[in-house]
This record gives sequence, structure tokens and C-alpha cells, in this order.
Amino acid sequence: MLTQELIQLAETIMRLKAETQTIELKAANKGCPQRLYDTLSSFSNQDSGGTIVFGIDEKQDFAPVGVYDLQDLQKNVTEQCNQMEPPVRAVFTFAEINGVSICSAEIPGVDLSERPCYYKGRGRTKGSYIRVGDADLPMTDYELYSFEAFRKHLHDDERPIERATMNTMDGAQIQNYLLQKKLERPGFGQLPEDKALEMLNVTRNGVPTLASVMNFCVYPQGYLPQLAITAVVVPGTEIGEHAGMESRFLDNKRIEGTIKTMVDEAITFCKRNMKVQTIIDPDTGKRRDRTEYPIEAIREAILNALIHRDYSHFTEGTPVQINLFSDRLEIHSPGSLYGRMTVEQLGHARPDLRNPALAVMTEVLVGAELRKANGRLIHYKANGELCLLGPNVGDFNIEAEGDLNFRLGKRDSATLVVKANIQNQRPTYLLRNYRNAYIHWDNNDLSRQFRTSLQGEIGYSRTRTKLRFGWNNLTNYTYLAMQNTLKPGAKEGSIVPADYTHSVAVRQSDASVQVFTASLSQDLIWKFIGWENEITFQHSTNQDVLPLPAINIYSNLYLQFRIAKVLRVQLGGDIRFFTGYYAPDYFGAAGMFAVQDASHTRMTIGKYPIVNVYANLHLKHCRIYIDVAHVNAGSGNMFLAPHMPMNPMTINFGLSWNFFN
Repeated sequence: MLTQELIQLAETIMRLKAETQTIELKAANKGCPQRLYDTLSSFSNQDSGGTIVFGIDEKQDFAPVGVYDLQDLQKNVTEQCNQMEPPVRAVFTFAEINGVSICSAEIPGVDLSERPCYYKGRGRTKGSYIRVGDADLPMTDYELYSFEAFRKHLHDDERPIERATMNTMDGAQIQNYLLQKKLERPGFGQLPEDKALEMLNVTRNGVPTLASVMNFCVYPQGYLPQLAITAVVVPGTEIGEHAGMESRFLDNKRIEGTIKTMVDEAITFCKRNMKVQTIIDPDTGKRRDRTEYPIEAIREAILNALIHRDYSHFTEGTPVQINLFSDRLEIHSPGSLYGRMTVEQLGHARPDLRNPALAVMTEVLVGAELRKANGRLIHYKANGELCLLGPNVGDFNIEAEGDLNFRLGKRDSATLVVKANIQNQRPTYLLRNYRNAYIHWDNNDLSRQFRTSLQGEIGYSRTRTKLRFGWNNLTNYTYLAMQNTLKPGAKEGSIVPADYTHSVAVRQSDASVQVFTASLSQDLIWKFIGWENEITFQHSTNQDVLPLPAINIYSNLYLQFRIAKVLRVQLGGDIRFFTGYYAPDYFGAAGMFAVQDASHTRMTIGKYPIVNVYANLHLKHCRIYIDVAHVNAGSGNMFLAPHMPMNPMTINFGLSWNFFN
């Protein structure tokens, strides 16, 4: 600092009459201040450092009072700087203002690897300070730990979770991860498995690490209860606002599981509660929904919040928070900026990695997308995903979609849409592993399911006609199947469920299963009368594995009119019908549906219409409704699942209010 710069600084201080984050004032007209170590420590522990100005007294309205002796002051301050660890090297500047001498001591910030800077006379825990505004405050245990962890290269994601065992980990996922690493590094494959797991930070002395628990454990929150996500939807712009409602939250959920599971469920939560804007192409009439926030951006933000959060003992009781307000989405990740990163450097500099093991273990999907969204005649997009790391390494998914739009006159148009999909994926976790008090299975040797599908749609806007078709080929189709065993003494061929012992088993089809579908929908509107119709034909090549009804019919007839131009009224009724088929049976012990046992008497359901009538009254965002469900109860085979009768006729009424479109 030059002499003129010190004079300008002093004039600014006297004008503003305040200390700052980087400026500390000491009178020093009667001698050298004896307790400078708190300021020396706090300035040294911030990147910008700070400046101590001697000779201005804030107790005398920030007037310059001078210093007692410039030479002796410099000597005494230097002695106090040498009592710090690491030693502080102050840079002094002298100046004269209003006829008195003043002095400044510039305190540089020490390197992050050497922090905290502390007073040796009180030790690291009591002699370390941090600057907050114009105050020097003792560092908290958490702040001390953060500096210590960075200095010693300690990563909390690598610490062992003593309560965890390898028996509670998904062994198949760990083996896939280990295999991937061996493929990437051929020399690595020569190590014994226990050594390899240690080097990959999966274990520490045979105990699973935090990173492996969060990625591979069946239920991570069993060991780390608060390492989860809390998601809430707030009816306003601030938490606590009720917006005229009784509840503080419109929706809330605690999201648990592995990192991948939490990311998927958090995205689903956001999708469910986000505003959706419907955009109609003026040329084609094609509808397109656009979410309030880009899903890709939300996924990246949530993933970063989970991977780069602070996992130390000081913050492991704090979950990641997702707050969806009426005007914004906030995602809070426990912990402060890590390492050398500052707020100003965000988005420009490469940050230090807080949890390197966790980041490496987390499943990585590499995708590509080709898209043409503009233009009137043709639109197309194609994307692919390939899993390179993690438990699902080798899984892939390829999708393609295209549409042609034809103008027919000035107001009419026709659309042809074609979709194709190829995927190769492991069966779901519940099909591979399941345990409760009654049943359990571990099927980690199941083959991957390979699916090829082709779908098409032809639409004509003028007549509101749509024709859809589809073809699916399923290889290694995986499903749940009932296993019914006749009890001793029961009559052979009995149809009474109590005569059998019921269980389920996971099976894979040896042969490919093909599904063909075709549907025709037709909407008719004439003045105040509307009639919606859809009929669907579908055929499965193996009804014992994938049973489907041959025909599904839906029809909705209604009257629609306005009263006083503001009240919209709908009166109508609908009917649903499907042909008979061997529908999947409900297995209560597992809470799942399973294909009926073909070796015993099976139950056919269907061939029964379900009729409902309703009335809706719409006034802006308010809807008053009444409906009578299943008005034809008691007139036929009232089953939607074997042995599970439908509800009788019920009358429902209520009030609904939408707070956004």
C-alpha cells in the first residue's frame, strides 16, 4: 500500500465511520494494542486478508488520534505476528493526516493448505478466529475440521461405517463395478478382490465405506438416517406462508435409498409438482408440454447436491432439501464451498473435489441426442444411453421418434408419428431381490431383458380421429407367477382359494413374447354434445406369461354448456369394458400382482361393463363435482382381479381448486 492509498483509506473510514470485513481500527495513541492475535488470525484465514489501521479511534467518532511511536509500534506488532502459527508477515505503511501519524499493517491471507492460522499461546482449537463483518469470532469445531480435512486430504466419503457389513450390500452391483474397473485397468485385475475393494474405496479394513453404502447398500438410511432428501412444495414465495390454506405444504416427501434411487424419485416429485405449459403448434395443431424448469437441469442440480454435499459428522444429521416455491425452485446441499473455491469463481474455475470416491462410484450414463424440432413438415429426435459404470454397466437404451405433418386445405392437417425403441436392461430390483416376513428371493443371476418396440400413430385433426398401432418383442421377459399347492384333503380341481397354499416365484420366459396392439379413437362434438370413444385390440403370443384382454372399449357421452357465460356445466356418463382373460392375481403377502398358476383352475375376469355418471361445474379455477361410480353394481362378474370383488356403487362429491394451470 502506498502512502497516498493509506490517506485515501483513512478518509474513507472517517467518512463512513465503520469497520469492514477487511478493515480493523486500533487507536494506538497510548501504546501498542496487546491483543491483536484474534484479528491477525481472522484476516489470515480469509482469502482477501485484511488491513489493521493504527491511529484512528472509533470511540472518538473515528477521529485520527495518531500513534505513540511508529518504530516501536512496528516492532511490537511484528512480535505478535511471530506468535502466530504459521507466522504472519505484515507489510507496514506510514502516513500523516490532520497533523498526526497513522500506520497500516496489511495482513495477507495464508494458503488454504496452511489454515487455520492461530495464536500459539492458546492452541489451535481456542486460538483460531474467523472474520464475520467487522467482528473476529472464534472458529467453530466444524470450521476447524473443514480446514484440517482439506490440509490432510481427508475425505469423509472414504471413512468406514462401522455398523455396516458386506452382507447388507448389493453384491451384484459391487461385482459389476469391480469388473468395470478391471476392464479399464488390466493390471488392476491381478489384485485379490479384497485388495481391489480397498483401493477402490469400497471398503476400509473390510468395512464398507460411506461412499459404497450410499451407492450399493440395500437401505443406506438404516445406517445413516439423515443422508436423504426432504422435498416440500410451499404455497407461496416463503416457507410459512399459507396462501389462505390450512396446510403449510401442498406436498411433501422424504426420499430415501441409494443416490441413484433418490435422484430418480426426486425428479419424479418435481415433475409431479411443477407447472406445465401446453404449447399448440399453430401449423400442425400438435400439442407439446413444457415443464416449468428443464428436467435435465434439475437432475444435474440434485445429483451435484448429493455427490458434493458435506458428509462429515457435523452435517450428517442434515438432509438435502428441495423447496419448490410458487416462483422458484431451491435445492440446499449441506456444507459450505469446499477447498479454494470462492463464490466469485463459481462457473469459471475447476473446484476441488470434496468426495472423490463417491463421485467415481456413482453410476454414469453417457448419452447422445439428435434432434430437429423446427420446421412444418418433419420433426425427429433420437437419443441413446449407455451405462458405463456402476451396477448396471452394459445396460443401454436407444429411442427414436419422427413425425410428418401434412396440411389438408387451410384448416385441416394430418399427422404420422413413428416411434422405435431398443433396450437391454437388468430386471428390476424387486424381481432380483425381495424379503419380507413371509417370502424372500435372491435372483441375481437373471438374464437381461431385451426389448424391441415399434409404434405408430395416424391422426386427422378435422374429424378428431387417431389410429395407433404397436409391436413389441420381449426376450427374457421376467415376471411373477403364482404357485398354488392343493392342501391335503382338499378336493382336486377346487376353485376355493382357501383349499390351496399360495406363493409366488420369479420366472423368465424361455421364448420371446410378442405383443401386437391397434387402437382407434374418435371424438365427436356437435353443438353442446360430446362423445369420446376408443377401442383397442391387443394380442399376446403367450397368454400364460403375459395375459392381455383381446378388446378394450371406452366411451364417454356428455353434455356441455354454460350458464351466465361464466359457469361451465358438464353432465355425462362413461362406460368401460374389456373381454374376458386370465388376469394377474393379487398376492397379498408381497403386495404384488402375479400371473395365475396355469396348472390349476384359473379364473377369468372381464366381459362386464363398468358404468359411471357424473356432473361437473367449472367456475374459473374452481370445480364442484359429483359422480356415481359403478351404477350397474350387482349385474354381473364384478371382478377387476381374481378373487378381488369391485367396490359397490358409491357416490362421490367434492370441491377442487387449481392454483395454477
